[in-house]
Amino acid sequence: VVMVLNSMSVSWSARIQIFLTFCKLTAILIIIVPGVMQLIKGQTHHFKDAFSGRDASIMGLPLAFYYGMYAYAGWFYLNFVTEEVENPE
Repeated sequence: VVMVLNSMSVSWSARIQIFLTFCKLTAILIIIVPGVMQLIKGQTHHFKDAFSGRDASIMGLPLAFYYGMYAYAGWFYLNFVTEEVENPE
């Protein structure tokens, strides 16, 4: 959808990216602010034994890197598509 919109109008694609970024930041704030409020109240029982290492496995490490690279790859390629549409020659 972003590619088609970007091919039709780069300015609309930029507006949608700004809107989606605003939505993501709002969602992050909705998660962080109540969490900080709970920490200020002293509810830290979820952090007890946070780094105990019970489920640590070397086999899960490549999968964690793969998930991280997959999450950021879309924005990386979108910049290439925007550049091609703005200056096709």
